[in-house]
Amino acid sequence: MLPPSVILVFILPFAYATTHVIGVGDGGLVFKPDSITAAAGDMLEFQFYPAEHNVIQGSYSQPCQPVNSSAFYSGYMPVSSGPGSKTFTVMVNDTNPVWFYCSVGSHCQSGMVGVVNPPSDNSMTLAGYKSASSSATSKTPSVVQGGVVAALSSGSSTSSASTSAMSSSMSDTATTTISGSNTMTSATATSSASPTTTAKSGGEMTNKTATWGVLAAGLLTALFTTQMI
Repeated sequence: MLPPSVILVFILPFAYATTHVIGVGDGGLVFKPDSITAAAGDMLEFQFYPAEHNVIQGSYSQPCQPVNSSAFYSGYMPVSSGPGSKTFTVMVNDTNPVWFYCSVGSHCQSGMVGVVNPPSDNSMTLAGYKSASSSATSKTPSVVQGGVVAALSSGSSTSSASTSAMSSSMSDTATTTISGSNTMTSATATSSASPTTTAKSGGEMTNKTATWGVLAAGLLTALFTTQMI
């Protein structure tokens, strides 16, 4: 059995994970925000707006196409008024660029694309991705994968998938690869826990996951109880 100090080392980094809320179709054929800077361990929570959209992990070199067979895909999300009742959440595995798009109709060709951690050297830009997408052909994965579909918690900008659920299912996560070394990891479990969120400039929402504090305390309590027995 691992000593408490070792368990704490693994748990504490996640206590500072941030959830970045991205509006899908909020105000038109756009992702809002469409450019996000995220750290490893952060969550991307996509919230959907009318009328119908999806989100797919794409490739910069082949716009409007899934990056590979494991690309994350939310499925079609029809919504009458937004945000809709369901969210799609994935976990950021590292700080390599991750491109994404909506494949519904001509949404991708109309510029409905986005990026997580755009390259700092401007070798690949969001403007360039949008421009190349205008003449591309959209492709949609056949199954929902690579993320957590969950119910939107109360309030229009709150997280519905707890990071504790994400962590508990890390051994069963699906990892997708972008341009060889660019990866994003996502969990495949859902949770009813709803950590609180706070607003951030640019329409982005962040979530300091207090759930991890509870999880850490629970694990340590269970560990000490077991050792006493």
